[in-house]
Amino acid sequence: MTNLTKLLTREQIEQYHEDGFLLVKGLFDAEKLAAIDRWLNDIAARRSEYAPGKFVMEKLSDEEMRKLPPLGSVRKINMLSNDEGALEFFGPDSEASLMCAELTDCTDQLLIFLSAFAKPALHGSSTPWHQDQALWNFYCPNFLSCWVALDPCTKENGYLQFYRGGHKEGMIPHTVHEGAPHLYIPEQLLDKSRIVAVPMDAGDAVFFGGVIPHFSEPNRSPQRRVGIPAVYGSEAELKQAVDLARWIRIRETHKLNYLVEEKFLNSRDRMSPH
Repeated sequence: MTNLTKLLTREQIEQYHEDGFLLVKGLFDAEKLAAIDRWLNDIAARRSEYAPGKFVMEKLSDEEMRKLPPLGSVRKINMLSNDEGALEFFGPDSEASLMCAELTDCTDQLLIFLSAFAKPALHGSSTPWHQDQALWNFYCPNFLSCWVALDPCTKENGYLQFYRGGHKEGMIPHTVHEGAPHLYIPEQLLDKSRIVAVPMDAGDAVFFGGVIPHFSEPNRSPQRRVGIPAVYGSEAELKQAVDLARWIRIRETHKLNYLVEEKFLNSRDRMSPH
C-alpha cells in the first residue's frame, strides 16, 4: 500500500471511533461516478453469463423489466472484488482504501468484498436493521466498509441510518422470519433517540465497521438509489478469521458442542471491537 499524506483529520478519526461511522463528502467526482455506472450497467446487461448467486433481482414482471436499463431491476450484485473495475476504482491505492487504513491503523490492507446495492425507483425494498458481522461467514470485527453513493441518497429513496455508538456494545441478537432478506435486529431492541439518518450526495462515502447497526427504508421515489460498499481489512485478520471458521466447522463435524457463551455470532464479549 502506497504511503500518502494523511487524508483524514484527527477530528474525523476520533468522530468515527466515537459514533461508529463517518461521512466523507465528495470522495468520488462526477467523471469517476459515470465510469462506475457504465461498469455496473455492463455487468448487469451480461448477467446471463454469470453463475447463479451473483445477482439478486427485484420481483418485477417481464414487461416492467423490459422498460428499465440493465441495472434498473437489480437489487444486488455480489462478488465484484476480483473484477478489473473493482481494482481500478477501489484498489489498494484508492482514496477509499487509504482512508479505511487510516481509520483502522492497518498496514496490510486488502479489498475483501465488493458489491453493488441498488434500490430501483419505486421498487427498491427495505433493508432491515442488522450488523454486517452477523451476515459475514468470518469473524472479522475490524473490517471496514466504504459505502459510496452513486446517486443522491434521500429519505424518499432509502438513505442509510445508523445506531450511533452501537459498535461499542458488540453484537445484538439477530432473528429471522419469512419474507426478511436476511437476519435482522428487532427494532424494539434499539433506542430510537440514537438513530442517525445520513443523507448523501452522489460521490459521498460513509465509512463504518461490521458491528455498527444500520438500516435503510424502501425506495418510494421515482429516482433509483445505488451504492457500492467496498469492504477492506487486514490480511492477517482475514487469515485468522478463515482459520477460526475452519476450526468451528471441524468441531461441528465431530459434534463437539459449544456452551451457549461460546456461540461467537451473538456473544457481546467475543464480538466487541474494543
